[in-house]
Amino acid sequence: MAAAGAQAVGRLPRGRARRCRTHGPRPGERTRTAMSHTPFTRERAGEQPTSSQPKPAICRIADTLSEIAGLIAGAALIVATLVTGWGVFVRYVLKAPTTWQTETTIYLLICVAFLGAAYGVRHNAHVGVDLLPEALPLRGRLILRIVTTVLVLGVVGVVAWTGWTMWQQAYALDTRSASAWGPPLWVPYAFLPLGMAAVFFQYVAELIEAVLALTGRLDPAHVTLLGATGEAAEIQAEIDAHAAEQSSTEQPTTEPQTAAPPEHRIERGEERP
Repeated sequence: MAAAGAQAVGRLPRGRARRCRTHGPRPGERTRTAMSHTPFTRERAGEQPTSSQPKPAICRIADTLSEIAGLIAGAALIVATLVTGWGVFVRYVLKAPTTWQTETTIYLLICVAFLGAAYGVRHNAHVGVDLLPEALPLRGRLILRIVTTVLVLGVVGVVAWTGWTMWQQAYALDTRSASAWGPPLWVPYAFLPLGMAAVFFQYVAELIEAVLALTGRLDPAHVTLLGATGEAAEIQAEIDAHAAEQSSTEQPTTEPQTAAPPEHRIERGEERP
C-alpha cells in the first residue's frame, strides 16, 4: 500500500503533490509520531523534581544532635575559661590555691574536644585535603566521599566502643583521680563514647545523603560531604573575588563609534546616498 500511495503521489502535479505533503492529518486520522529521545524525568511525569525534596528524617535528627553537641561544647569552653580565670585570681590575688581548678579545666576541655567533634563534622570544620576530590566530577566526588566515609566510620566505631568499655569499667569500679580532689573518673570518661557516638551518627547521616545524591534522589547541594573545607575555601574565594574585581577595573572602556547623522553630512558638503 505504501508503494501504491507513493506512485499515486508521483503522478500528481508538482504543486498538488506539495500541497498533499504539507497538509496535516485528516480529522479522526491517527498518525505515527517519532519517539522522543528526551529522557524520562519526574518533571515529565508530573512529579516534583528531586532537588525540592527535603533531607531524610534521620539526617535532620543527626544535624540537630550535632548542633546541640556544639552548643554544649561551646558552653563547656566558656566555663573552662571562667574557671581558669578564677583559679588565677584565687592563686595570685587571694593567695589561696585551689585543688579542683586544674582538673576541672582539663575535663571541660575533653568535653569540648569530643562533643565538638560532631559539630565540626556537621560544618566541615575538620582539617582535610581536598585536592583530589575537587579535581573529580560530581559523581566521582560522591563515590570518593562514600568510600572515605565508610573507612572513617570503622575507625570512629572502634574508638567509640573502646571508650564505652573504659567508661563501664571506671563506673563499675568507681575509679577516682589520684589528686587531692579525687573526682570520679567515669564523668570525664563519658565524654569519649558520647562524642564518638555523635560523630558516628553524623557520618551515617552524611553517608545516607551521599548515597541518595548518587542515585538521583537528593540534590547534591544538600550533601554535607561535598561542602568546602572551611577556612581555606573561604580564603581562596576571597582571593578569586579580589582578582576578578581588579581585572574588571583594569579593562579599558571604549565607546562605540556611531555614524554621523545625515544633516551633519549635508553641512560638510557630502551628498546624500
